[in-house]
Amino acid sequence: MDLAFKKWLRDILGDKYYQRLDPSQLDSKIGSHHVEGQRMRELMQGFDKNKRKFNRDHRDIKMDLPYPLHNLNKDNKVVGGEITITNEDMRSFFNPCVNQIIELIQGQINQINMKRTRVKNIFLVGGFAESEYLQQEIELSLGLRHIQLRRPNTSWTAVVRGAAIFGIEKPVLPAMSASSRSYGVSVSESFSEIRHSVQDRFVHPIARVPMAQEQLLWLIKKGDLILSDGPKVVEQRFAKTFSETDPRTGTLPIYSYDDKDIPERLANSQRELTETCKLEYDLTNIPLREFKRHKPPGSNTPFYTTSLLLILKLDPHSLKIELYWKDSRGLFLCSATEDIICD
Repeated sequence: MDLAFKKWLRDILGDKYYQRLDPSQLDSKIGSHHVEGQRMRELMQGFDKNKRKFNRDHRDIKMDLPYPLHNLNKDNKVVGGEITITNEDMRSFFNPCVNQIIELIQGQINQINMKRTRVKNIFLVGGFAESEYLQQEIELSLGLRHIQLRRPNTSWTAVVRGAAIFGIEKPVLPAMSASSRSYGVSVSESFSEIRHSVQDRFVHPIARVPMAQEQLLWLIKKGDLILSDGPKVVEQRFAKTFSETDPRTGTLPIYSYDDKDIPERLANSQRELTETCKLEYDLTNIPLREFKRHKPPGSNTPFYTTSLLLILKLDPHSLKIELYWKDSRGLFLCSATEDIICD
């Protein structure tokens, strides 16, 4: 649903303005990796609040764009930095997910009916159960079958409560250990005068916005708990950009740090870090048509973007690192394994 909103927003703003909200989408430095910026995170937090209270009869929603688009006017779609999300737009964001849930519920009902048992009630629990629109759509589909939809007052904690009950009743609890070190990568982020050093500042060559280079992003931190019955899994996506003539190869170093005072900048802490491994990847055999094409303002040279998925799997004895193109169902690029001892 969030991806559908981002695609809609990009169509409204166009690449030029959208990149100012999320400059991590493009980068001409083949050695850099980016994550979603602070401005986009702020906008998505506001969108999340609105989608929770949205219902079928809800009025149009108005949202303010963050700096530097706070005063933008564009084609009557953005007025004074304010965008309007119509009821129809919100439904288009919801419907693919809602339809899948309704289809899943109907499939379960049909299986129960085949056993000559009648369904009278369905309980809706979990975080998404708070959505008024989801409740209305499910009630509409169930009304034709004379089935009642019920949502307990504690539905939002049902998953946690169930996990606690399962843990209490389970005869053998899994043992726990802790990660003996932190593991992270170096990325570029939207520049903040409060959080970043001016020494790391550079202007994004395509989006023309200030960025902070070589910031350390810690995916696993020292002391993170690991259960004996399954590894701790952490996923992180990165944007990758290149021109038509650039080599489509790259490296992604994985750093580790033994103490708790984890550093934030690579520039002044490289001697303190250990390079656990260096993932080397090659996208050369993937046709250009598989990547998203962009043409920066004022330039005749197009750039292409794609995403990489980094997965860390930590158990008490080893750290397995995997890198994929797009997602875990996409092209496997490379992996590495390190033997470790957890506390």
